[in-house]
Amino acid sequence: MIIKRNDLNKYKASGREGHKSSKESLLECAQMHNTSGYEFVGGEGYLSPSSIKTWMKCPRFFYYDKLDPDLKVRRVNLKMHYGSSGHKAMEILYKKILKNEAIIKEEIVSYATDYYQRGLEDPEVPMDEKENLQASEFDEVVGTTKDNLVVCVEAYVDNKEHEKVGQILNVEQDFLMTLDGIPFYGIVDLETSSKIVDFKFAQGSAGVQMRKSDIPGDIQLWTYEKNYSKPGAFNIIIPPPKTKRSERHLVTEICRTDYLTWADDDFMEVTHDMLREIQAGRFTKRGAITGGCQGCRYKEACNVKHSV
Repeated sequence: MIIKRNDLNKYKASGREGHKSSKESLLECAQMHNTSGYEFVGGEGYLSPSSIKTWMKCPRFFYYDKLDPDLKVRRVNLKMHYGSSGHKAMEILYKKILKNEAIIKEEIVSYATDYYQRGLEDPEVPMDEKENLQASEFDEVVGTTKDNLVVCVEAYVDNKEHEKVGQILNVEQDFLMTLDGIPFYGIVDLETSSKIVDFKFAQGSAGVQMRKSDIPGDIQLWTYEKNYSKPGAFNIIIPPPKTKRSERHLVTEICRTDYLTWADDDFMEVTHDMLREIQAGRFTKRGAITGGCQGCRYKEACNVKHSV
């Protein structure tokens, strides 16, 4: 059973929906169609690909990040915020293309930098680096990161990368599907006539190598492929040298089908194992998150508090 937004309108027309948002409607569908026998955590009623990826890296990090009532709070770091700001630029760019609106580079860059600045100034969302760096060091990192963001967005438009992805069908589309009675909810960055694209903003070539190693077992791309019956691909955007933009590719595309080693059964086995462990209250420390245990934001709680 697959539900996309274009199918959701039919569900609303039945008179059962009232004035709920599309996400609320999808999540109600998730609760209705959950026949897996598992109780889902957090009251969400679904699994997201990102939550499963977090679990695969470290179940205990998952516990603190998603479940612990004392620690569960929205947090960001500059790496995450850099990626979110780049995504905002891609969203605006491709929505303009869908609407046949003029693409003005300065406008796209402005959207990205404004979003970036607002995130830095949001008092409600703690940022890791503000707590771990001296003020001067933080300002330096912010300056470099913002500069890379501008370079990336400018080069992306200048190089006409948006003309290379194929016919654009949907931008920032949410979806819900069930596999083995388990609801999966997610949002795709870009659907084209031939593939599903997920944008990744990295600040160095290490990001490409990391993604190549992740790709065979990437449950995010796998769920996209299952929902849309198209190959999923990461478009990894790395800032080129300012003086040599034409001499270096801005975008490295990695398709999961090029590195395919995991089968459907492998993904579902991981998912079922995760749900069984959660129901049993077992959150084993694995430490495979970026930076390892030493760089984990929950390392203090993990050392002194964890008792499940």
